[in-house]
Amino acid sequence: MAIALNIYDSAQRFLLTGGTDFSLGTIRCSLHTSSGSFSAAHDTWSDVSGNEISESKYLPVDLSLDPTEGITLSVDPVSRILSMDAPDIDFGTDLTWTTARYMIIRDYVNDRLLLHVDLDGTQSPVSGSWKYIIDATYGLLRLGVNNGYS
Repeated sequence: MAIALNIYDSAQRFLLTGGTDFSLGTIRCSLHTSSGSFSAAHDTWSDVSGNEISESKYLPVDLSLDPTEGITLSVDPVSRILSMDAPDIDFGTDLTWTTARYMIIRDYVNDRLLLHVDLDGTQSPVSGSWKYIIDATYGLLRLGVNNGYS
C-alpha cells in the first residue's frame, strides 16, 4: 500500500508558528469518500465535511493529547525538524463501511485542517476492525523549516 500524506497550506503556517495548541486542543481524524480528494486551498471543516463517510457504526476518532499516550511533538534544535508522532489510529470494531478512501486530520477546536491522507484505494474493515498504522520510524509527520538548514 502506497499511502500519500499531504499537508494543507494553512496547516504549515499553524504548525510552525504555534497556531495550533496541541496541549489544549482536540485532534480529530475522519474518513472520507473518493470524492474527498486533496486540495491545498482547503482550510476549514466546511471545505471537506460533505465527503465524510456516513456508514453504519462509523465515528471519527479523537487523538489523545496526553504526551505519554497520545500525540507528541518535538523539534530537533540542530536540524530544526518538527516531528509529530501518535499512536495507531483505531476506528474500532464491528465496522462494515465500504467507502473510506481518505483520512483527514484536523484541529477540531480551532477548525483547521492539518493533514490529508490518501489511503491508496478504498479501505474496508477486516473482521470488522480498521486501524491506521503510524510509521514506527518517522511517526505521523516530519516537517522542516528551510529543509532543516538556516
